Amino acid sequence: MGKSVLLRQIVENLLIAKQIPPRQILWYEFSQNSQTSEIRQVFDYFYKEVANNGQLAYVFFDEIQFARGYEVEMKLLYDQYEGRVKFLMTGSLSLTYKRKVQESMAGRFLPYRLYPLFFEEYLEMKEDKSGLKIYKDTTDIVDPRLNESFREFLRFGRFPEVLDKPLDSVGLYLETLGNLVLNQDAFAYFDVRRPNELVKLYEYLRINSGGELSISSLAKTASFETISGYLDILEIMGIVYFVYNKNSSRKAYVNSAIYLQSAKHDLFSAYGFAVESYVYERLMQKGLKVNFWRKRNREVDFVVDSPRQAFEVKFRSKVDNLKPLIEFANRERYDPVVVSFDQIGTKAGITYIPACLF
Repeated sequence: MGKSVLLRQIVENLLIAKQIPPRQILWYEFSQNSQTSEIRQVFDYFYKEVANNGQLAYVFFDEIQFARGYEVEMKLLYDQYEGRVKFLMTGSLSLTYKRKVQESMAGRFLPYRLYPLFFEEYLEMKEDKSGLKIYKDTTDIVDPRLNESFREFLRFGRFPEVLDKPLDSVGLYLETLGNLVLNQDAFAYFDVRRPNELVKLYEYLRINSGGELSISSLAKTASFETISGYLDILEIMGIVYFVYNKNSSRKAYVNSAIYLQSAKHDLFSAYGFAVESYVYERLMQKGLKVNFWRKRNREVDFVVDSPRQAFEVKFRSKVDNLKPLIEFANRERYDPVVVSFDQIGTKAGITYIPACLF
C-alpha cells in the first residue's frame, strides 16, 4: 500500500522543511517476532538517552500490529507524554480493528485509511505524461486510450509495489498477495476455527460482488455466529466492503484491487463489478457516508446525503434502465449521477461522469 513510504516522506519533511533535529525523531519497525514490551523498551531508550526532552519529539512505529496488545501500551505512553511527543503508527489488521482501538484509545487517536491507488495517482506514479495530460484535459469526449489505461489500471495498477514490474509477473504477485492475506494474515490475527468456511465465504462474495447479503441463506453449512464473525474479519481486513440500506440490509463489494485476479465472471462483466467497488472506494475516500436504496427489484447503487446525490454505475457504452434512478432522485430530491464508460456531461438533468475520471 505504501504506508511505510509515506511515513518516511513525513520524516524527510520534518528533517528538511521543518528543520527538526534528527535526535528528536525515532523510527522503529516491528517484526512478526516482536513483543509488546519492545514498545516501552525502545521508547524509553530513545526518550531518555537520545532525545532532548526540552523539545517536541516524534515517534514513528511501523507495523505496530505485530506487537500484540499495543493498544494498552500506546494509551499509557500517550497519557504520560501528551504534548511532549507525537506518535505516528502504521499497521494493517490490528489498526483497523476499530472496536478494539476505540475502546482502549478513545479520544487519543486520529485514524487515516490508505486506499489502493486511484487512477490519477496511478498515472502520476507511472510517469505517464501523455495519459495524465489526456486525463486532465478531458472535458467533453473521452479518448479511448484513457479507458484502455483505466482497464489496465484496474487489473494491475492499484499498488505502488507493482508499477515497475512487467505485466506477466504482476498478476502472479497480486494473486499471491490475495492468497497470503486470506490464508495467512487472517489466521495469524483472528480466531478462525473453520478456515474452509472463510475461504468459501470469500469465494461466494467474489461471485456475488455487489449483491445483497442474506446471512440466513449463507448459514447453511456453518452457524449464524460463524458467518457473521467471518464477514467481520473480511471487512476488518479490507477485503470486503459493506454498503447498508436504511432498513439495515447490506450489499457486499470485494476490494477492487484484488477482485479482477482470477475473476469468476467473464472479463467484460468482471470489469463492471470492479468499477462499482472502485466508485464506492472513491466515495469513502472523500469521507462521504454512503448507503444504497432498494425497493422490491428496483435499486440505486449508491446514495449520498451530503451533497444529495444518487449514483448508478453503468460501465458500458450503452446506458439504459435508468428509470429507478430517475424516479428515486425526483421523489427524494437527489441529483442523479451516472458513472459511465465514456459518456460525459449533463443530459436531461442527469450528470454523466466516466469512471476513469470519477
